[in-house]
Amino acid sequence: MSQQSGAVRRGGSSNPTRRTLDLEEEIINIPDCDISVVAEQFKLTVIGRMFHREERSTEALINLLPKPKIWDMEGRTQGTNLGNGQFQFDFDHEEDMNKILAKRPWHFNRWMFSLEKWEPFTREDFPNTMVFWVVVTGIPVHFWNIPTFTEIGKALETIIKIEAKKAKFQVSIKADSPLQFERKVGFPNGDVGIAHLTYEGLQRYCFTCKLLSHEEGTCPELTEEQREEKKHQRAEQAKQDILTTYPATFLRPANREITDPLKGIGRLPPCQLDDVRSRALVTRTENHRRDSSARNLESYNRSYERRGR
Repeated sequence: MSQQSGAVRRGGSSNPTRRTLDLEEEIINIPDCDISVVAEQFKLTVIGRMFHREERSTEALINLLPKPKIWDMEGRTQGTNLGNGQFQFDFDHEEDMNKILAKRPWHFNRWMFSLEKWEPFTREDFPNTMVFWVVVTGIPVHFWNIPTFTEIGKALETIIKIEAKKAKFQVSIKADSPLQFERKVGFPNGDVGIAHLTYEGLQRYCFTCKLLSHEEGTCPELTEEQREEKKHQRAEQAKQDILTTYPATFLRPANREITDPLKGIGRLPPCQLDDVRSRALVTRTENHRRDSSARNLESYNRSYERRGR
């Protein structure tokens, strides 16, 4: 009897591929470790995770974040690619680490990524939270108090801070859950209203399913036809929003109107061009920095006029 037939008779597999797959299913048990020791080792470490990984380089993110125009931490922090979209940064000083965490949310090429202090995690989706300041509109001013914004914030996830006089709160939300932009609220007299929620620092996300991991053009909930229809709808809305929100942008030095607003935006500097295009695709209630952008555009127009004189 051959060795091969003997292996089959004993219940083994003569197929090397089958044996490899069987081995891959076996669990290798990892020994326990002293958490108190590693906690001291990683006390100045933050863990990050990218939600959108298509054509996004974790190595590029690690190299760019410490640069002067972003974190300004060159020489004081070291980044490591952990794979699976995860990365970590080790800081030399606690003050620097806290400074970076305080300025959340962060993004890379306008794609949001999570950033949290190290903790003894084993999940592949850690960290899975985003920290935002949320501005609330639609609440009468006499209800601008801590209890009001506590109740609204709890509906999103975990409240960190509340600035009642500014009608805003800082909250940590689950990154794989849809963003909430409106919530019904009930008042003591029985009236029901709508609280509009604006996320400060929010960049790209899907307008259909409200997730951070992709944009509408690749939303798995839409068919190819629906994506194309949405694309045209957004483009038309963009023209209307740009014309009504930034009318001064589309004037030539001789005060002749530019008939195509999308061509008109091309006259803006690249940083303002991206800003206007992104804001043209959101509704007025979702546009949380429009006033600031308008002031920037007015400043640009004044400087443009001075150059033309």
